[in-house]
Amino acid sequence: MSVEEEARLLEVALRRFLQRLEAEDPEADPARREALLKEAEAIGLLADPDPEAPGFTTGIWGRWTWTERLGLSLHALARLGEACAGFALALHAQGIACAALEGARFFPRGARLTLGGLLADGISPSPFAGEEEDGLRLTGPHDRLLLEGRSWFLISAGPPQGLLLFARAAEDSSWALITLPADLPGVRLEPLPERLGLRAAWMGHLQADGVLIAREGAARILARGEEAHRRLRRLLALDWLGHAAIALGVARRSLDQARAYARTRYQGGRRIIAHGPVRSLLGTAAADVMTLELLLKAHAEQPLSALSEDVLERWAAVAKLAIAEHAWRAVSNSLQVMGGYGYMEDHGLAGRLRDVSTLRVLHGSPDRIRLCYAE
Repeated sequence: MSVEEEARLLEVALRRFLQRLEAEDPEADPARREALLKEAEAIGLLADPDPEAPGFTTGIWGRWTWTERLGLSLHALARLGEACAGFALALHAQGIACAALEGARFFPRGARLTLGGLLADGISPSPFAGEEEDGLRLTGPHDRLLLEGRSWFLISAGPPQGLLLFARAAEDSSWALITLPADLPGVRLEPLPERLGLRAAWMGHLQADGVLIAREGAARILARGEEAHRRLRRLLALDWLGHAAIALGVARRSLDQARAYARTRYQGGRRIIAHGPVRSLLGTAAADVMTLELLLKAHAEQPLSALSEDVLERWAAVAKLAIAEHAWRAVSNSLQVMGGYGYMEDHGLAGRLRDVSTLRVLHGSPDRIRLCYAE
């Protein structure tokens, strides 16, 4: 079967899955979330670290991303974002964590993974470091390295069983990518309390206290130096592109709801869609959605292997910034069209505004990204 035929079959499965996702509300019940994750795994939508599993190839940010085109994952994330941004983020997080392995066998089939150390100081052209206590560091001699420090806002499709972490070596600030089980001594994961937005994704902070990194141990270095930095740049770019795709789905759904509302509600004897201010809000939201769609299509038909790190990260940075400039405004304008009804839980617009507000600052706020390109 050709890739195109497989992609069409996956799209059919995705449409059916979205209907169930709409009906189940995975943010409300952890049991529902797990059942939906199992279904996403069964249809090959959830990425998998096992090269023999379907999700290794067809899952979000799976092998197809490298060999076929990035647009397959971007399209799936946008569609999922229309139904539930938090669930889309969970699948996205599993995908980039699996992509960090680049086919290396460290975790069993179905393992839930998370990627840490994705800081905005990993990008060029102007890398900068955060506060000294931020981030992860490798200390000690080469034969007895210890992992120390913190990593904020790790995301996973449920409590993670495996970790992939970017850390800097204390002696020369070079990068290293480390893989380790989540239950290793010295590793402490702190799940975040119940959040207002993106609740269908597991999110937490990591504290590492003297975790031993050894050649034959449970915690190992997967890549180091320039190779680790290359992977960091690529994965951070995929992270930002995924956030933008999910935000696009949120904005699309919000605009559709606002249009439907404006076509059925009356004021002054006319449907409110006929009023100039309402038309202006809807038109601006539609233009914002189209702008973000076009930005995400820039290199979507190319495989990841065909894009240089420079091209990829510039594209991702612009897309990430567009969440604040376009997706957030589209959702905000849609909410204004619906007035007080937009804040009612039945419509979900207020929740979508919270979701897109979180996506615009997650793993790199707009101000930090702009500072990277100031010189």
